[in-house]
Amino acid sequence: MDLNAPRIIQEEMKHAGERVTPVFNDLSTDAAEQKPTEIESMCMSCHQMGTTRLLLIQVPFFKELIVGSFECSHCGLKDSEITSAGKIQEKGVKLVLQVSSIADLNRQIVKSDRSTIKIPYVDLEISSKKGGFTTIEGTVNTVCEDLIRAQELNAPQDQEYAAKIKEFISQLKKLLLVHEPFQFIVEDPTGNSHIENLKAPSVDPLLHVLYFARTKQQDEDLGLTHSSDTVGPDQAHLSETPMAGEPGVEPIDISDEVLQFPSNCTLCNAPCETNMKTVNIPRFKQVIIMAMVCDNCGYRDNEVKSGSGIAEKGHKLTLHIKDSIDLSRDILKSDTASCTIPELDFHLAHGSLGGRFTTVEGLISNMRDQLKDTAFTFTGGDSAEPSHHQKMTELCVKLDDIISAKMLDVHIVLDDPAGNSYLQDIYEPEVDPCLSVEVYERTEEQNDDLGLFGMNTSSTDAPLS
Repeated sequence: MDLNAPRIIQEEMKHAGERVTPVFNDLSTDAAEQKPTEIESMCMSCHQMGTTRLLLIQVPFFKELIVGSFECSHCGLKDSEITSAGKIQEKGVKLVLQVSSIADLNRQIVKSDRSTIKIPYVDLEISSKKGGFTTIEGTVNTVCEDLIRAQELNAPQDQEYAAKIKEFISQLKKLLLVHEPFQFIVEDPTGNSHIENLKAPSVDPLLHVLYFARTKQQDEDLGLTHSSDTVGPDQAHLSETPMAGEPGVEPIDISDEVLQFPSNCTLCNAPCETNMKTVNIPRFKQVIIMAMVCDNCGYRDNEVKSGSGIAEKGHKLTLHIKDSIDLSRDILKSDTASCTIPELDFHLAHGSLGGRFTTVEGLISNMRDQLKDTAFTFTGGDSAEPSHHQKMTELCVKLDDIISAKMLDVHIVLDDPAGNSYLQDIYEPEVDPCLSVEVYERTEEQNDDLGLFGMNTSSTDAPLS
C-alpha cells in the first residue's frame, strides 16, 4: 500500500467543505457514485510502479471506511486492506469473551487495525495490522493458515521449529471443538472493536466489556496529545495577554452566550460549526449542551456534558411510565449512565448514545434508532442466527409501542455512578408517585471506571506564584 495514502485522505478532507457531495459516500451499487482515487505507488515485490486505489465509503456500524487495493501489472502482486476512518473513542475497550460452546465460535467480531487479540489458554497474542469483520472461528482459522505457510517455509531449514509450529496448530484446531472453555480477548486502544452479544439487548453473562484510559505511549502511537504534554503550571502565566481569573482581571460571564468552535461532521466529515452553551437545570445542576448541524449533508447531533464534575455518590433514577404524560418528561442522560427497561429485558450500557438532554420519548427513540443502526449489522451476516434478527425486530416493535403509548406500565431505570443524570419531577413540590431516586455509594470498580483512583492532583494543590 502507498505510504502517501494518509496525506491524500487528509487533502480530501481538507477540501470537503468545497464539495457538494460528502467525502465518505454511502455504500452503493451505483458505479457513478463509487469512483476510487487512483495513484501510482511502488510495488514492494519487484520495485516497479503499480496502482493503488482508495475508496472512501460509509457503511452501517463501521461508519467511515477507507478501502484500499494495490495491483502491480509487472509481477502480478495484489493486496487489499480496510481501514477505519472513524474517530478514536475517548477510552480504549477490552472485550473478554468466555467461549463455552460451538455457538460462541460463530459470534461476529469487528476488529480495528490497532487491536490485539489474545487467547491465554494457548498463550496466543496477535497484533492486528488490518481491520476486519469476521467471526471467532474465522480468526482462529486465519491464524492456522498463516502458521501452516510459515511451517512450509521453515521445514527445510529447521525441522525442530517446524515441528513446534505443527504442534501449536493442532492445539488451535482443538479449540474449535470447544472441549474446554477458553477466553477470547480483544483489546483495542481506539475503542472501535466489538464482539457480538448473543443475548442482545440483554446483558451477555459470557461477554465482559471493560473501558480503560489509554497510557501515554498508546496516545502517542495513535497520534494523540497526552495530558502531560500540555503547558505546565510554571508556564501557565507566560502569555502577554491577561487571562480571566488572573489577579486584576474580572471573570467572564458566558452563561448567556452561545459559543461556537470549528469541528467536522461525524457523518460526512465536512467542516461545520458546533454551538456550545451552559444551562442551569432548576433543582439540579449546571450542564453544557453542544449541538452541531452540518450544512453539507444536513446531519444533526447534540450532546450534553456535566458542568459540575462528579457527585459524591451515585444516583439511580426509576420512572414508572403509566400514561403518555410520563413520556413528555425532561430527561438528562449523562455519558456515564446506563439505561434499563426491565419489562423488555433491555439494557443499554454506559457510554452508549453519549450524553442526551431530551424527553423520555426522545430517549427511547434514540435507543430504538441505535438498535437499527448497529445491532442489525450483527444479525444480518451469513453466520448470524435468524432468531437473533427476529428478536431484534420484536424489540424495536415494542419500543415503538412504548413511544406511541400503546404499551404502558413499564419502568425505565437510569443508573449513573457519577450522579449527573436527571429526570423531571412533574408533581413538585408534592411527592412524585412514579419517580424514585436512590443515592448509593459507588463500588471500587465504578470509582476506577470514573478515573477516581490514582488521580494526580499535585499540580492543582500547588499554590499559584
